[in-house]
Amino acid sequence: MLSSDSLAVISMTFIPTIGSVGAGKVVPMFPHKQTLELPAHITTTGRRIKSVAYLITGDSLIGSGVRDGDNLVCIDDFSLSDVKPYKVCVVEIISTGELLAKHVIFQKNAVILRSSNPKYADQTYGIDDIAVRHISVGVYRCM
Repeated sequence: MLSSDSLAVISMTFIPTIGSVGAGKVVPMFPHKQTLELPAHITTTGRRIKSVAYLITGDSLIGSGVRDGDNLVCIDDFSLSDVKPYKVCVVEIISTGELLAKHVIFQKNAVILRSSNPKYADQTYGIDDIAVRHISVGVYRCM
């Protein structure tokens, strides 16, 4: 028998789902006017900042535990030193406005966008051709 002392209270929060983002394929960015209810600890990063979610479309990040249909929970308050090769980021290709979810690796004169699925090759761009829009802080999979 469970007592009230043994029940954990899970704090929930609502964050906006701002659209779909391609992971292995380009998808049109259509703003969503939806919210996602999820446990508050997923959005906790040690800082009080706004979180948003993207619906992942594609399988290029399955090696990082991000599947097609997952919600990628992200923050937009970060510095470039927060962008690490092991982090999944939402990047914009400036010339087309396309958004992709990838691992970002900065080199001297280039930016490499890397998948974690071996069937997708690295994509290399100039430093000024890419903008990192969000950094992931978690993945939420609706069951």
